[in-house]
Amino acid sequence: MKSNKQPLINVELVAMAHGGQALGRAEGKTIFLPYALPGEVVRARITQDKGRVAFAEGVTLLEASVDRVFPECSHFGVKGCSRCQWQYIDYPAQTQLKQDVLADQLARVGGFTSADVRDITPSPLVWGYRHRMTFERVTHQQVSTWGLPATVHGQIIPIEFCHILHPELMFLFDQIDFD
Repeated sequence: MKSNKQPLINVELVAMAHGGQALGRAEGKTIFLPYALPGEVVRARITQDKGRVAFAEGVTLLEASVDRVFPECSHFGVKGCSRCQWQYIDYPAQTQLKQDVLADQLARVGGFTSADVRDITPSPLVWGYRHRMTFERVTHQQVSTWGLPATVHGQIIPIEFCHILHPELMFLFDQIDFD
């Protein structure tokens, strides 16, 4: 069980990291924080301390980014579906942040320079672009349905509607009797 007795710290986020967590520094540590954006200040609680690096959960958003948007999906968020972790970020900002993460990874891991990295091409579709998805069976209150992996390891979230699944596949999903 996680202790809520950890002191709260203010973290100013400066970049995005591979995997979709925001990156900041506080108390001499590099802090990874999900559901946050560069430019934001979040009051957070450390959930896992690994010395020079720590993982935290947001408690209060003190200063929001102009790129923060309300997520479209009711399944999105902490303990929700894990399929679209960047839904709280405006799409043009998402593409720029993904470009920054890619350039950072190619430079640090691959030894490439920024001149070697091409700009990514944004999808013309913000929603309904996914042509393949694997669902898993989940039983809740003796009712069996299909769902997607949750952000909590080992859990499955029953899905009513998926915004990233292509509309024709979502229609097909609704029509099939899986029992």
